[in-house]
Amino acid sequence: MAIAGLPKGELNEVAGAVRRFDTFTPENNPYGKHYCASLVMAGHRIIGKIEYYPPNYAGNDPHLADDPFAKRAMTIMLNKKSQSILCTNY
Repeated sequence: MAIAGLPKGELNEVAGAVRRFDTFTPENNPYGKHYCASLVMAGHRIIGKIEYYPPNYAGNDPHLADDPFAKRAMTIMLNKKSQSILCTNY
């Protein structure tokens, strides 16, 4: 099942939890960059990852994390693999 397959109420709870997440540890944020985190909610392992794009959206660039003009996109998915595979280091 994909994240979109969750019931609407559960999906809203998951999205809210990912938006509010600030409990980064070496286990859920292995590279210390705070762009990716995993959590367990409603019995599901969830991963949220921020991708950074230049203002013209010309490709993902992780070096834009501190750029105030960078565009950001959050991906939320069910984590069916090891977080170290999904939270890769750039």
